Amino acid sequence: MRHLQSPALDITQCSEAFCLERYVTMIDSIKFNMSKLTQVASSNDN
Repeated sequence: MRHLQSPALDITQCSEAFCLERYVTMIDSIKFNMSKLTQVASSNDN
């Protein structure tokens, strides 16, 4: 879990909006990848 905490620390050190935007984009892509993996896993069960 340690590697998930470092981006949050980077955000607190960066006051510029694009840093936060990039962080949110990264979170969205992670959620998208996780949902894709879940779909693949459930389709493999069938």
